[in-house]
Amino acid sequence: MALSIKRRETEDLARDYARRTGRSVTMAVEHALRDSLERLGPDKAEIQRRIAEIDAVLATMPPFRPGVSMQEIDDEMYGDDGLPRSW
Repeated sequence: MALSIKRRETEDLARDYARRTGRSVTMAVEHALRDSLERLGPDKAEIQRRIAEIDAVLATMPPFRPGVSMQEIDDEMYGDDGLPRSW
């Protein structure tokens, strides 16, 4: 599959990056894009997929404290000021 770069400056940047890294232009562009995407982190679809996986695991687990609501647990752990209680 071909990629057409229409801006001379962009082509020059790709060639300079390739020269400096000792890669072909194709591999240099691939490396630069992978590096950039890694810095961006996962996209929304990936985050949602990971959350769904975690939710599926949690759904198979028994309650942390049967008969005690999350609100009751929060009330035990945090004071009226929202800060953790000292034990």
